Amino acid sequence: MANRPSRGRGFTLIEMMVVLMLIGLAALMIIPNIAPSDNARRVQKEAQRLAIIIDALRQESILKFQNFVMQIFPNHYQVLLIDPLSGPQPIDDKPFSPRQLPDDMYFKVNVDNENISLASLTKPEVDENGKPAAEEGKEEEKPDLNIIIYASGEQSPFSLKLISENGQEYELTGEINGKIAIAKKEF
Repeated sequence: MANRPSRGRGFTLIEMMVVLMLIGLAALMIIPNIAPSDNARRVQKEAQRLAIIIDALRQESILKFQNFVMQIFPNHYQVLLIDPLSGPQPIDDKPFSPRQLPDDMYFKVNVDNENISLASLTKPEVDENGKPAAEEGKEEEKPDLNIIIYASGEQSPFSLKLISENGQEYELTGEINGKIAIAKKEF
């Protein structure tokens, strides 16, 4: 009998398909845990947008030598120009126009923040007797937080959370020198 030369045995097509299928299944289980969800990206994008707006507002205050305030409400924010004579005035410039948060997001102000009253930054309105004028029938929504941006480029320190209804949470903290940090809160 003649010995046939031995051929190296390779993998069959079925063995290769099974291995590829197992790798695919493992990837399907791992990738969603590694990649951020669409909702997490939306919350992160909104937090970054707010930080960028505050920084741009700080630069605007330095260039124009004007004071501004960003008012933070539970589901929206707005920017006001602080005019010492006529009081706070809304700004309708595109980057600084009022912004409503998406329906599934809201702000939560950390309790250690002291909300600065705008009354201390403007000339109070007085009646003919020199007493503070009360505006009748006008009940305004009070902001949870006033972030004051001064003409010097400084800002009032703040700490607030941007939270989505499904539990994604980012914390924004601002220092007096204008530095803003964004941190994702893990549970």
